[in-house]
Amino acid sequence: MKKFFLFLIIVVPIVVCVITLNNIWSEDGDPTFYEDDDKQNNQDDNPNNPDDTIVEPPKEETYQIGDEEFKSNIGGPISKIVENATINISVANVYLNPDENSEVLDTITKHTVVTTQAFPNGWSRIKSASSASGWVRTENITLPEDSGDVTVGTALGRTGVVNVTSLNVRASASTTATIKDRLTEGTEVKILEVSDDKSWYKVQWQTLEGWVSSQYITLK
Repeated sequence: MKKFFLFLIIVVPIVVCVITLNNIWSEDGDPTFYEDDDKQNNQDDNPNNPDDTIVEPPKEETYQIGDEEFKSNIGGPISKIVENATINISVANVYLNPDENSEVLDTITKHTVVTTQAFPNGWSRIKSASSASGWVRTENITLPEDSGDVTVGTALGRTGVVNVTSLNVRASASTTATIKDRLTEGTEVKILEVSDDKSWYKVQWQTLEGWVSSQYITLK
């Protein structure tokens, strides 16, 4: 009987410990645990995950100010051509393309008179007798007081057509807003609202509504 009790006191705890340790080691070595983590990490790091607004850039189109032709890949003009506008900062860069990483063709000084036309994303095309023609930030240009309403019509209530391969539709007018759907090239939408800076349209397609970047919508 004493031997039996000794067996229970000594052997049974050892067996329980061995079984417990074996279970712990098995869980640590479970490849499924690591596989799930790796999948999650790979998904977070995947550069092919959907990003801001489009899959492909918009098509480049040709426009004209006076006798000068130029190309824009940021969408069509959002204002009429205005003469006698002036530069309002000490020195403004004139860029080859509407991109601050683009080549600087020239610099233009304050009060220089230019002919200008506004485009999306805060860029304007300018033409000046004293400097190279190119792209300048719209905020660096002051329009004459008598220029009146220079916007290109109104988009409200009009029909627009998606001009890129894939366009994200968001819950609000922001590139960080939730993506509600994606529209394909050629899809027609109705313009319900326009953001204050005219860079976003609230659109309706079928029975759904959402916000899209206006530069990827061509008005009919």
